[in-house]
Amino acid sequence: MANHLTSADETFLAEAADVCRRRIQVGAWALTAILLVAFVVGRVVLRNRPENAPGQLYMPLMILVCLSCLVILHFFRARKIHPVILVMPCVLAISAFAGTMLGALGGLDGPYFYAAYLLPPFFLMLPMPITIRIVGTVGSLATFVFAFYWMQPTIWEHPMVHIPILYLLAITSFNILMGHEIFSWHLERSSLLVGLEGQRSELLARNQWLKTHSERRIKDAMNLADELAGDHARVRRDVGRELHDDLAQIILATRLHVDALAQGTLAGRTDMNVVEAMNGALAALDEQTRRAIRALQTGTSRPLGFEQVVTAALKNHPLDPSVEKTVASDLRDRVLSSDAAELVRSAVREGVTNAIKHAAPTRIEVRVEPATAGAKVVVENDGNGLPRDVEDRGGFGVRGLRELAREVGAEVSLTGGEVTRLEVELFRSAFVEQRAE
Repeated sequence: MANHLTSADETFLAEAADVCRRRIQVGAWALTAILLVAFVVGRVVLRNRPENAPGQLYMPLMILVCLSCLVILHFFRARKIHPVILVMPCVLAISAFAGTMLGALGGLDGPYFYAAYLLPPFFLMLPMPITIRIVGTVGSLATFVFAFYWMQPTIWEHPMVHIPILYLLAITSFNILMGHEIFSWHLERSSLLVGLEGQRSELLARNQWLKTHSERRIKDAMNLADELAGDHARVRRDVGRELHDDLAQIILATRLHVDALAQGTLAGRTDMNVVEAMNGALAALDEQTRRAIRALQTGTSRPLGFEQVVTAALKNHPLDPSVEKTVASDLRDRVLSSDAAELVRSAVREGVTNAIKHAAPTRIEVRVEPATAGAKVVVENDGNGLPRDVEDRGGFGVRGLRELAREVGAEVSLTGGEVTRLEVELFRSAFVEQRAE
């Protein structure tokens, strides 16, 4: 059976053994006190009477045995030996001395033998396994009966001897079985409580795990929501930049052509080149609008090189002052990341548009040149310079270029004088390992 004991059962048995030890100590103290009182009373009441003789001899011996039992339990707390087994010699000695003393006082006709009925209930209150309970109960009772018989060998000849025998068998069996049932109930109750405590600990651990997991999920969801909000903000910004760079500049070109057409009409002549340019600008407006809608619907773009980006940026601009475009041959097919391509496109359009609107140049030059860190895009014009507050004006403008450059990891510079120069320097991180389509 010991091989099938759980750790909870072993803990309960250890606690039960400790309870036995404490209860036996209490019983030893109580019996010592009773014997002392009985000894004193016997010396006073039964002084010089023959009934006092057995008590004078055996009561001091039993008191000595009780004190020995207390000493053993106090100083010899052997963990591997049950307290009942440890003090069993003391119990047997007390039973033997009590049986001898009471047998000397009288036989079954007197009240002395009935002290044997107190032994089984004493073991009933001790929590211990069935084997130790049987040994303790039967051993102490048999010792008492044998000692009593030793002093009263004629008890078996008594006509009513079967009454105490049957009574002792009944109370001994009852106390052993009832004590075992009580002990088993306490053992099962202890195992149940330990199991419930283990389940409680497991539930608390699972609850903590669920709390941590749910908090992590909520945090991930909040991070995802922030990312989606950031994506939406970038989409709105990109669409706004597209509308500014493409549609607004085409509309600007159309307005310039309309002004030229109006001036020709007032002068009594119609310039067909201006009309054709207006038609081209309106067609470009329609095309750019459709492209912006497609970009919003698909959200994808093809990889572009410098040549394609610069060409697309200059398409449908009012080219009254001719724009010279130069792209270094070793950079022509280098593929730009989407953000870098957007920066180059915006820089070219911003540089050309600002030159046409504010500087009245005769020459505009767009160059893509190698640089130590990667490449640089330069937009120059020979006009009369730019307004001082060009970076503080509304829309994207140069300030928007600087913000986009910070995101890409590039640098933007604007210088004036006889030649106005807008320069964007891209680092190698702006390139992707892919060929332009």
